[in-house]
Amino acid sequence: RELTDAIKRGIDNKELNDSAYPSVTDAVYFIRFGMHAQYLRAALGIGDNENIREHMGQDDLDALAKIERSIGAALDAGMPLSQLLANERLIKLYRRNLI
Repeated sequence: RELTDAIKRGIDNKELNDSAYPSVTDAVYFIRFGMHAQYLRAALGIGDNENIREHMGQDDLDALAKIERSIGAALDAGMPLSQLLANERLIKLYRRNLI
């Protein structure tokens, strides 16, 4: 939950707003799979109330955890959220297409 804590610190410091958590969570999936959560759910054939991560293998879960640690550290360092969401380095390191 390092990422959640980093987002909360950013919200508390008013650098982020309350919509930051869904944006960052969505970005984690986009970095890994090249699609936002809504489309990832459709691609995996799961409903809106199901947890996406329960439908993933350990390799993907490990990669998502690494992405979250990287984003959390960058948020703590003061990197703007918009810059994080377009981070090419993270995409190159962690992208895996579902198909």
